[in-house]
Amino acid sequence: MLFRSGKYASTMGNVNASACRLCDKGTYSTPGLEECQLCSEGTYSSLTGATALSQCQNCPVGSTSGPGSLVKSDCVCARGYTGSSENCKMCPQNTYKDNVGEGPCLLCPLHSNSSEGSALIADCECQSGYAKNGDVCQSCPPGTYISSSSCAPCQICEPGQYRPDCRGDQSGMCQICPAGTYSSSSLATTCTNCTNNTISSPGSIADGCQCKAGYTISNGACVACEVGTY
Repeated sequence: MLFRSGKYASTMGNVNASACRLCDKGTYSTPGLEECQLCSEGTYSSLTGATALSQCQNCPVGSTSGPGSLVKSDCVCARGYTGSSENCKMCPQNTYKDNVGEGPCLLCPLHSNSSEGSALIADCECQSGYAKNGDVCQSCPPGTYISSSSCAPCQICEPGQYRPDCRGDQSGMCQICPAGTYSSSSLATTCTNCTNNTISSPGSIADGCQCKAGYTISNGACVACEVGTY
């Protein structure tokens, strides 16, 4: 038989109209349905025998409810909102709330920011110069830079070169170490000064530092030549 809206049959196959019962609160039924349907999430209905989904009323802005909710008080603050069910407000900037209810908004991790109404810790984005490490924002260590919100190795430079600008969100460019310095690391961000009384040509590696004119090597150090020698 065709069931009238707002009603259902408690016994399958029953053709007696008197067997039809009104749908309970929190549910509704349209013509032809054999079972009452729950009001959807974020709505409620205190009516008995509701005949359409539209009779399930929306929760107040910023609040939600479980399927089949009966009364307005079943509505609680949604994720990203805090306060009472009748007055849920968006979480302020740099906070988030990842559960429903009257709980507080939580501060984003250090060195991160979020927009109003953020519902997940993942909505807290790292500030400039910091990258994600799990849920924490950290500065990238030497030899790396921020790429797509994570730390990536600086591009490899030849020995005798360095990348002074490979930091923060800049990958930088390889540059030649100046005279009097050297570099042996492919990820160097600075060049090392030659030791006392030594000099090097631009682009030198560690063994490129040689004694200056007028000095000679002695016990691993450059010392002045004796009088009358050069």
